[in-house]
Amino acid sequence: MQKVRLALSAAVSDALASSVSVIAPLISIVVEYVGSGGGVVHTLYANTGRMANGQQTAVLNSAMRILTLSPIDFLIADCYNRVIRRFDAAGGSVSTFCGTIKSQNRHGLVMRPRAICTDEKRQNFWIADETRILLFEAVSHSLSVVTGFPKGGFADGPKEVARFSTVNDIRLRPNWDGVQLWVVDNSVNRLRWVDEKRVTHTACGNGKNENVDGIGADARLSTPRSLVFDRTNHSLLYITTGQGIRRFDIDRQQLKTIVLSRPIEHPAGLDITKSGVLIVAAPLSSCLWAVDPTTGEVELLAGDPTIDTRQKVDGDALTVARFERPLGVAVSDIDACVYLIDKDCIRSVSIPLY
Repeated sequence: MQKVRLALSAAVSDALASSVSVIAPLISIVVEYVGSGGGVVHTLYANTGRMANGQQTAVLNSAMRILTLSPIDFLIADCYNRVIRRFDAAGGSVSTFCGTIKSQNRHGLVMRPRAICTDEKRQNFWIADETRILLFEAVSHSLSVVTGFPKGGFADGPKEVARFSTVNDIRLRPNWDGVQLWVVDNSVNRLRWVDEKRVTHTACGNGKNENVDGIGADARLSTPRSLVFDRTNHSLLYITTGQGIRRFDIDRQQLKTIVLSRPIEHPAGLDITKSGVLIVAAPLSSCLWAVDPTTGEVELLAGDPTIDTRQKVDGDALTVARFERPLGVAVSDIDACVYLIDKDCIRSVSIPLY
């Protein structure tokens, strides 16, 4: 892969530089740029302190996914605290964006959020809440159920009957006329989508825990974990599964396995750069990988798959840095960084984006 150095605009550089002086001790904003030798890993928020909101006190409890709103503003699906958290890197604080910490499992409240996505205007936020899909409208601060019920299962159809088992990730189809939500339903091994009328459909998978290429229900998925749309062809989806990375063509209803140049053990978190390179978090090998979905070429971005020790160490991405359990990843188009959840800590990797 050819690495391309991404430059910040003067306005963004000035804004970030002015923020650094007020960042709390555990926070660092990465505005450095590195050559082809690799990047640098930084810990932005160390998960220490007591169960609360606030500066350096909030505890994330089984955080699953991270959504980058800007290089200093993030949303986090804080699964076992049952909330969506907002992390302000400039102030070094964590607050509750949506939900109530340790709320009861009542219909309409956040239960176990696993992922979150938003529209271009950042006004509507869809939450993968394990067995349901929720909508949080930021302007009115209202939370509603799009589809699904607290009791899980599997059923397609309108919101009155649809059931989900374990919605692990959610994406809004880009540049689509109306809302089209795509999800991976992990426990029932299916790729599913919800249309504008809130009717749920199965795109591929038949429930069997196998990886088989094919069309529609003949194709099989093994524990799908994350998904992301191609940057230019919004009819293409990439999916991480228990045994590899798959490509799904929405128009053809076709699922294919991407043949990788080297294996990635149990890929999980997934995002994509502007030029279409997949960024993959692998919690079992404690590494971050780059994958060209066209050629299948794989390159190590951070961590060391040969070392079995799980720990968090900042520093040079390839020679020093270590991860404990990297899970959710988010690529920032602005500052040449990947942001990720690593065992309930927020970390960044400054890399030459591809």
